[in-house]
Amino acid sequence: MQQPLCLLWIESAQAMQSHVPGLSTIGQKQNCCPCVFNLAELSKQTSLCALYLALVLIMFVYLCNLLFETVATALAAAAATAAAVEEEEVVVVVVVVVVVVVVVVVVVVVVVVVVLVAVVIIIVVVVVVIGAVVIIIVVVVVVVVIIIIVVVVVVVVTVLVV
Repeated sequence: MQQPLCLLWIESAQAMQSHVPGLSTIGQKQNCCPCVFNLAELSKQTSLCALYLALVLIMFVYLCNLLFETVATALAAAAATAAAVEEEEVVVVVVVVVVVVVVVVVVVVVVVVVVLVAVVIIIVVVVVVIGAVVIIIVVVVVVVVIIIIVVVVVVVVTVLVV
């Protein structure tokens, strides 16, 4: 009996048969997903994609860490400045807070651009090398989740700063 994912793959392949001839017949002959049809051939490419994705995630974690360090340093500087100034010099504190927000926005934009470029490259590699449409959907979902996390972090940090 075929697994639901395999059935989904075969149905998708049958719908795409006019665009990708022979794709659905591979799934039917092997009674499994075409993505595991030739595991030996695909394992090398899949491991390369996994390695690249791991590198992208490491870069993303590094940039998020950089974001938090930048915000923490700016907040410490703002707190030290606020403690050292008198009431008439509150403008300095406001300027520091504005600088912190600008730095946070710039870092987040860099993170989002890096993630989007990485996703485009991953999608191109997956389409050209593996040709698996299902993997593209998974990658897009992962990227959307990552972007949502980044936006939530930025909103929380901005609220805390202000």
